[in-house]
Amino acid sequence: MKDTRYKSPSRLALAVVVAFALMIFSSLARAGVNVTGLNFVDQITSQKNVTKAEGDSVDSMERSVVFVNVVVQAVLAALFIVWMRRCHLNLWDLNARGVKNPTVACIFSWFIPLVSLVWPYFIMAEIWKASNPEALDEEQWKLSKVPPVLWLWWLCFVLYVFGGVFSNVLAKAVAKTNPADLQILSSFYFVSFIDQLVSAAAAGLGIIVVQRLTKRQESKQALLVRAHAD
Repeated sequence: MKDTRYKSPSRLALAVVVAFALMIFSSLARAGVNVTGLNFVDQITSQKNVTKAEGDSVDSMERSVVFVNVVVQAVLAALFIVWMRRCHLNLWDLNARGVKNPTVACIFSWFIPLVSLVWPYFIMAEIWKASNPEALDEEQWKLSKVPPVLWLWWLCFVLYVFGGVFSNVLAKAVAKTNPADLQILSSFYFVSFIDQLVSAAAAGLGIIVVQRLTKRQESKQALLVRAHAD
């Protein structure tokens, strides 16, 4: 039986915020490596003297930064899902009735191909509305609105996903050419660079979303406790 008693999501939110911050740094570091890669391709195109050691150095940096980035993403995903689930479990105690999405959807909605690009957003939007501290009645929360920061965050996330898919296609195309096709390699570095900037933007907006939603739940819980005490 799931525990629907209210529990503060503040500690989990702090962990998620730290993970988002690490995501920003790792994404920007990866973007920096992409810039280095673009400069390396430009040097080859300009027929400047480029050693094999320089090429190996770029590859080594890219592999290291990508590894760190993937690890950070995995940790962030796990923490975010746990935080999201906790916030959803709190909705019953926050006097929100008529919630359409089940709590278990906070987990498996992220792992269904294509559906994962839409469903988690609607769950987050529902949690946001149901956590409105100005809507203390059971059905009043349904009239609440979703702020621009929430859909902007999700838009950046979706763009990041598609950018990652495109850059992976380009990476495979580069691997099939020997020697590497410089035009495709340059396109790969450029697309990956833009994708990492979008990733950093999504992480920054994610911090705002997590902090604001956590604050909404804490505020509503405090008001409900006060109302029951009076």
